[in-house]
Amino acid sequence: AELELGHLYLSTRKGNEAINAFERVISQNLKCREKAKADKKPAQCSDESFAEASFYIGLLYLQQGNFESAIATLRPLTDDLRLTTVYNALGAIAVQGSRAEKKNPSKAAAMLNEGVELLKKAADSSPDDASVLFNYATALFLNGNLTESAAQMRNAIVKNPRDGEAYFILAKALETLKDAK
Repeated sequence: AELELGHLYLSTRKGNEAINAFERVISQNLKCREKAKADKKPAQCSDESFAEASFYIGLLYLQQGNFESAIATLRPLTDDLRLTTVYNALGAIAVQGSRAEKKNPSKAAAMLNEGVELLKKAADSSPDDASVLFNYATALFLNGNLTESAAQMRNAIVKNPRDGEAYFILAKALETLKDAK
């Protein structure tokens, strides 16, 4: 019921109420796991609801510009689910967060590196997904790895030849590399 309530709040653009409802789903799941552990029995908890609630909370934090909370909420899903979409979303959030971090350059660099690592996992697990390849290539570009960025961006363009942004970033990388190809 709390999951459905969270979706209702989400659809009516009541972000804080949606976060509260989704957090109750997570809390119920954690209590279920703790009880099973205390009873020394296998957990019969709704891990799908936990993952879905965590995912939406992370996206809501992203919409609010709270990159650190979004990453903290989504990071456990990478271990539990190992889904390309989670790696892709979390990597993109980390890259966005690094770009928004103006006060602490070392924190921005760490977030960018984390984003590159997560997006690499997404690209490795889904090499035919143009949006994943684009995100990975863009993160590499922002991280200064222009040669690899150009190679990945070429792959993204093969998958989606109408992507003007991909052509633009590829051109910028090649221009910096002084590569006419």
